[in-house]
Amino acid sequence: MGPVDRDQRGTLRYGHSASSYTKIFKHLNVSRVIRLNEPKYDKAAFTKNGIDHDEMIFIDGSAPPQGIVD
Repeated sequence: MGPVDRDQRGTLRYGHSASSYTKIFKHLNVSRVIRLNEPKYDKAAFTKNGIDHDEMIFIDGSAPPQGIVD
């Protein structure tokens, strides 16, 4: 499970917010996050805190396209 933003009412849908992950990642010296499926959070939570963010999106449960692997 990855980070998720809150819904329209401000309730956390499930999991942890991106800002929660940011605190942990900074503590562990993580410098880059790669999103592998559909966006469920705003990547700015990472980038504004000095953590690079990339996207390599493919359908959950499938193998990534060869272009992503290369």
